[in-house]
Amino acid sequence: MKDNGKTQMLFLYDQTIKIWEVLCKLHSELWEITCDEYMALLSSEIEKIEELVNEKKVIIEEVNSLNQSREELISEINHILNTEHIKKASDLIHVFKNFEDKSHQSTLQKLNLLLIEIIEKIQEQNKKNQMFINKAIDSLEDMKLAGPTKKNFKTYNQSGKTAPVSTNR
Repeated sequence: MKDNGKTQMLFLYDQTIKIWEVLCKLHSELWEITCDEYMALLSSEIEKIEELVNEKKVIIEEVNSLNQSREELISEINHILNTEHIKKASDLIHVFKNFEDKSHQSTLQKLNLLLIEIIEKIQEQNKKNQMFINKAIDSLEDMKLAGPTKKNFKTYNQSGKTAPVSTNR
């Protein structure tokens, strides 16, 4: 690779690091909002939930914009290297091994691992939030079906399965 190509690649490496840093920051914010959303669900703060959902939408739009920038960056790197083999983060990490710090700190690899960890936390918290919402919907449906004169309750038998119990007033 000519000196001009190396300079371009070094610039693109720096741009890649910046994109990954911002992705980590945005995903951290998204995780915090997701945790706040769970707390708002627990305390039935509907207005707060709406506010948090709107905040999440804004961050997701920023992440999508950064992903587009990341794809353009990868396309440019593929063009400079005259290849099309860079399609995912691990390919990018492999290409930039020569540009990592001489102290053998793989900045891009560490940022990518951090990003993966944060995304997994977000997914885990989203599952908790969804379970809470599903339970709340089930409870509302039970109350709706019960009507004003009949109450339905669910109890658990010895095997842990639910069994409906009805009472009339």
